[in-house]
Amino acid sequence: MAGRVLALSCAVALLVLVVSCSQNAQLTGVSVTPTTVNFEDNIPTPDFVPTSATAQLTATGTYTNGKNGTVIYRDITNQVEWESSITAVATVTAGGLVSPTGCGIGLVNAKAGNGGLVATATINVCMPPMGSSSLGTLTSLKVVAPPQTLSNRGDKGQFKALGTYVSSNVTRDLTGQVKWYTSDARVATVSNTGLVTLVAPCSNIGSGPEAVITAAAPANSGSSLTATSTITVGSCSAN
Repeated sequence: MAGRVLALSCAVALLVLVVSCSQNAQLTGVSVTPTTVNFEDNIPTPDFVPTSATAQLTATGTYTNGKNGTVIYRDITNQVEWESSITAVATVTAGGLVSPTGCGIGLVNAKAGNGGLVATATINVCMPPMGSSSLGTLTSLKVVAPPQTLSNRGDKGQFKALGTYVSSNVTRDLTGQVKWYTSDARVATVSNTGLVTLVAPCSNIGSGPEAVITAAAPANSGSSLTATSTITVGSCSAN
């Protein structure tokens, strides 16, 4: 009997601890899976054909307990704000279900924390497979900045690099293949996957210092293209 009472007491104590951690946890990050969705990826000549195909995106929230540093992960797919950057390429429902609407490349964002936390998935519709000879020569490169403002030291934002090939007029997500650089690591750093982390604190006098984020074309592309996007430290009053 004493053993059962002890076990019950431990279970109750564990439940109280879990509930306490959950109540004190703050949303500190969001991620989306999968990060890339390909619809009809093997068509040699891009030509959209209406389809009932869909893809389900999942948003995961990272919650951190400020008191003890405990990290909790939760499915917040139905709590984030889903947004398609180009509805002519793909649409997304409030539950993260993506449907293709036309050939091209688009981005779907999952916004959380009042829009301060954003994760992005790339949507390719009837695009030739990467490395296909039908892609042609890389002729232009563009850097797409994250939709949220970075204001606090440690804030992160995912930059994307999109390349267009001249002979096929196809645009591809080259984020993981380009070389990334920052003009001022005291303001912001950038990883080899385009994830920018703010280093400078927010500004008390309006917009703060700036850093230029640069993407350089992949070495095997045969091009020496670069593209840039400027990141400006946000105002403290925006927090």
